[in-house]
Amino acid sequence: MTALPPVQSKHLFHYELKGEPNEALQAQIDANLPVPQLSLDGEWNPAAYRELVTDLMKNQYESAPSYYASVDQCSKQELVVPPRDGNDAPVRLWVYRPHSLKDDSTAPAIVYSHGGGSVGGCLEDFEPMYAHMAVETGTVVCAPGYRMVPHTKFPFTMLDTYAGVMHVLENTSFLGIDPARIAISGDSAGGYQILATAAKLAQEGESHRVKLARVSVAQIFDYFLTVPPEEMMSAETDTIQESAKVIEWMVGDDQDRLLQERNPLLFPGLASEELLAKYPPFIVIEQEFDNFRTPNETLARRLGEQGRLLEYICYPGCGHDGGHPNSDSDFLEMIDVYLK
Repeated sequence: MTALPPVQSKHLFHYELKGEPNEALQAQIDANLPVPQLSLDGEWNPAAYRELVTDLMKNQYESAPSYYASVDQCSKQELVVPPRDGNDAPVRLWVYRPHSLKDDSTAPAIVYSHGGGSVGGCLEDFEPMYAHMAVETGTVVCAPGYRMVPHTKFPFTMLDTYAGVMHVLENTSFLGIDPARIAISGDSAGGYQILATAAKLAQEGESHRVKLARVSVAQIFDYFLTVPPEEMMSAETDTIQESAKVIEWMVGDDQDRLLQERNPLLFPGLASEELLAKYPPFIVIEQEFDNFRTPNETLARRLGEQGRLLEYICYPGCGHDGGHPNSDSDFLEMIDVYLK
């Protein structure tokens, strides 16, 4: 498939960076806490990190009761996608439909991939988030349950999400969604999942089936393996060890070969211009003090050069966990303007 026609940005958002973190982030920086914290008692410990993600999400829901309330405002389907497209295992796919869309057989949909550093998180941890997203956006939210490292190796680490996306694209009538209004979206490690899926869609000539792709603070590994630490921001140097460990868990001793091959399914920042030109329309979101800001800015610029960027947003005074007061309303506007 040839390069797709250039997309038209509406330039909805523009935030001036101020160079000062907010009070909560400044306290975190002052305490010299890693973001995110992958270790327990000084040891790299996947089980401890999974527990950390579960606790973080629980705390988020308890601080905002609307998350739990949203679960009762949706119907939920628990589907299983059989092994396909080179994947080696079935994939759980949970589908959330707001009651307001009960009788709508052509609803817009978001295939959403959760965060968790590629190490932690599961469908159960994020259920209130999926339901809340569905209710707030007025869309059907489809959530693939991708597997974590170190127990799952590349390429199966990303093929779970790709298989889930393809299942949605091919079963729109059964799912009651509009095939012309499907977005793929992910945050942090979920952003990596979506970038890898976008690369695979482009390779297979399937990008035209996705109306919108959105990534926020996406986990991009190659930057930390190819750029000297002295050229990084301080927040970024904290991520070198984390990225190296996650990649080790993903590919073992195969890292150098995959880097030399510039494999975009593992290293999204190394996708060629030719491949980027075949991507779906993209929104890229960053935070001023995020540990993945520079590689995401670079990727956004390159997507723009290939006519595939709708919006690039960088929120001032925030780190990886976000927290800008406009982020929720901005997300709703993105969906209304670019998906619906």
